[in-house]
Amino acid sequence: MRYLRLIICIQYLFLLGGSAINADSQSLKFNGDWTTHIHKTDLGAFSYQLRILDNHNFQLYRLNLHPDMRWEEARYEGKWKWNQDSSLSLKPESCRIYTSTDLMRRRALLRSYDCDHIEMISSLGDIDTSSSEVKLIISPNEYGAGNSTHFFRSPKYSGGKTAIVFTDGVRFLAWGIDLKYSKKGQKIRLVSKADKKIYSASIYSVAETALEFKLDSPLIPSPGDFILLQ
Repeated sequence: MRYLRLIICIQYLFLLGGSAINADSQSLKFNGDWTTHIHKTDLGAFSYQLRILDNHNFQLYRLNLHPDMRWEEARYEGKWKWNQDSSLSLKPESCRIYTSTDLMRRRALLRSYDCDHIEMISSLGDIDTSSSEVKLIISPNEYGAGNSTHFFRSPKYSGGKTAIVFTDGVRFLAWGIDLKYSKKGQKIRLVSKADKKIYSASIYSVAETALEFKLDSPLIPSPGDFILLQ
């Protein structure tokens, strides 16, 4: 009888271990950077970036460009957990708003607030057959409202940090999470929305969550083009 109980316990532990391994392997599909397209409104433009880390942390940033050319950046950081329905629950622990008059200048903290009552559900969407982009949906949004936010991942993405182009017509700029560790002269790749091709570029200068870059070809990048950092 003692041996039977031992066998049952071992089988139960194996089942638990198998479930944990399966959950970890499934959650790997979410890991890495996700970005929204740039959305234009009467009040300017905005975009989101989401980074899901394998240590159960996440970062969700939103960049707003206001009509007076002032930049505002919201940063939501917290923990995620795996759900049985193959989704992730994102629970913010820190919510802060920063502002700057120039994307390449240092951000000033505008305000911070409690947001640990918000829970966002992240689920994978269908692959876009026209662009081959992988999609991810978060609902509700970071305000806890019912609206969903749609993210995408370029089919050229193979891991690493990413950024989205926000050119001001004079400089070639890109915005993304934690770009401050990038270096001047570092080689990067630009994925053009227009022709889906990859172009070589290099970093000219770096700010906290932005960089200025130079292309190695005569191509003029467009807002919404995708930057892959090597």
